[in-house]
Amino acid sequence: MNEPPTFLAFRRRQEEAEAARSYLTTADVALREGIAERTVVEYINQGRISPAPEKTGKSWSIAAQYRILPPNAASGGIATLSSTGEEKP
Repeated sequence: MNEPPTFLAFRRRQEEAEAARSYLTTADVALREGIAERTVVEYINQGRISPAPEKTGKSWSIAAQYRILPPNAASGGIATLSSTGEEKP
């Protein structure tokens, strides 16, 4: 008797399908990373996804082999200090 597919089996097939594509959507990245889709868009706007995604119409195309950079990496990893010595964003 065949068992119904488990969530893990479904997720594995979904990941295999994503790997076959060269580009992902913000929804794909959000699901993969376990974050909100809006957070992915914020990361794009902050320059934290490498290589830089491409805007196609109203949606984003994100390379399947993307990386999410740490917050300071988008600015070259160099923190800017104010005249009082505090770090500026």
